[in-house]
Amino acid sequence: MNDKQSTYDSMMQRVAEYDDEDAFKYIFDDLYAPLCLYARRMVPPGAAEDIAQEVFVDLWENRNDIIIETSLKGWLLTGTRNRCLNYIKRQAVRDRYNSYAATAFDISVRPDDLLGVNELELRLEQTLANMREEWRVAFVMSQMKHAKTAEIAQHLGVSERSVERFRKKAMEIIEHEMKDFAPLIITLASIAQ
Repeated sequence: MNDKQSTYDSMMQRVAEYDDEDAFKYIFDDLYAPLCLYARRMVPPGAAEDIAQEVFVDLWENRNDIIIETSLKGWLLTGTRNRCLNYIKRQAVRDRYNSYAATAFDISVRPDDLLGVNELELRLEQTLANMREEWRVAFVMSQMKHAKTAEIAQHLGVSERSVERFRKKAMEIIEHEMKDFAPLIITLASIAQ
């Protein structure tokens, strides 16, 4: 074992036994940059720095429980390598999902669509406000509150058949009033699925 390695191991012993922050700072200052360089051989620079920091955080948080069988430097390198491999696996999964999502969902939302949502809501509110009371109630209770036909009939004091007619009439009016928004509605529906 060389002198530097012996120094790291004795510093780590002080960290573990006495929570010696100065000894930990010595280890960090001396080994952080080499760990970053080592990690950069496997992952992007930003991720390499994060991984090196995570390894040191893990070292500090578990300083009383860690059993180092080889050397502190070996433990840090092994921890860094394992975290890099986990990062690479997560990235591969993320890339596969993004690739799948890009081919499975051919949805493009334009900025105009986002502005159109406000107009769509306003038009729906106006259409509902101008509708006969029982048609509006039948539509709102069934489509927005997911009430059963029997519940709506009881609420309105009419037959279930009347509720179906009211709902159908409300849908016809809404479809007529919203026909200008058909492309936006289709896009929103496909996103919601």
